[in-house]
Amino acid sequence: MEWGSRDLTPHGALGLTALGTFDRVWMAEAGLMPAKACPSAGAVAVRANSSARTIASAEAFVRGFMPGCSMTVMHKPPGQPDVLFSPLDADPARFDMSAIIPQLPDADRIFRAKGEALKLLGRVLDCGPASCGFLSAPAHVGVDATGHQLVLTGPVAQASSLSEALMLSYLDGKPLVQTPSGVLDVGDLGTLSALHAGMLEAVVRPRALAEPLSREMRARLLQDLRDEGGPAFRLYMGHDDTIGPLQTMLGLHFRVPGYAEDEIPIGSALGFAVYGNGTGERRIRVFIQSQTPQALRDLDGKALPVVLYPQVPGCTQPGGLCAPEVLAQDFSEVRRAER
Repeated sequence: MEWGSRDLTPHGALGLTALGTFDRVWMAEAGLMPAKACPSAGAVAVRANSSARTIASAEAFVRGFMPGCSMTVMHKPPGQPDVLFSPLDADPARFDMSAIIPQLPDADRIFRAKGEALKLLGRVLDCGPASCGFLSAPAHVGVDATGHQLVLTGPVAQASSLSEALMLSYLDGKPLVQTPSGVLDVGDLGTLSALHAGMLEAVVRPRALAEPLSREMRARLLQDLRDEGGPAFRLYMGHDDTIGPLQTMLGLHFRVPGYAEDEIPIGSALGFAVYGNGTGERRIRVFIQSQTPQALRDLDGKALPVVLYPQVPGCTQPGGLCAPEVLAQDFSEVRRAER
């Protein structure tokens, strides 16, 4: 993604194609896909959100997963909000933000705990209180005039966006950013990623928002996981605010190397692997797939993606396997206490 652009860059497309290639090998080794031939009709289903970037991202992944094969990425007309991925845009009336905001965590408390990252961003920007007052301003979450959208001010808005833009520039192979104290290296970017993770913690992952944000996707995933005769591989191409609410509903915490705790890296995926034992019993294993910042920047074909298996509360079987009914409970509409 170009800095300041909402389009997928050629470099980003190559990174997604590499992930598709890895996943095809993984599926072939499991006996779920042919090693070289095109998959049979109906064996693969891909759906993207309706933004140009997510459509292009899904198409880039498919080029790696099914090279030389015909595959239609399903999506709504570009620009038409899809409630499966973007319910806040597609169905804003379900979000009474005046009622939701009191249930959100204290955003200022979250960002006061990120003092090291805020100080580093200040050094990178080399600006004082007059031009970078947002660094020391309170992080605040409010509601707009419609009552259905959030308004973010202070570091929860600007600092998180700037830290993500700096990481995107690095991942896309741009020249390293020069700061008054030297080059901004990958370790510094990992520190700064705590600011974007803080935004997710403040306004994407809280349960009061996670439930309505993930309602359609949870229902769709449950349907998919129960469908024994459906495609062997399904992909939904969305955003970090697609994964974040599901992360909350499942009670997941993870840390991808090179990023802050619970940051959702660019190009990462939340996956559900379904296993059968031949007697009709099914088990599910939840995983996170991503790439380290260095691997995505270098597009090193020898660097395998990172695959993590975070603990799902309630999934106590060996290997982290989970009975389908456990995930069904996590994905239910019943409001439960935080675990």
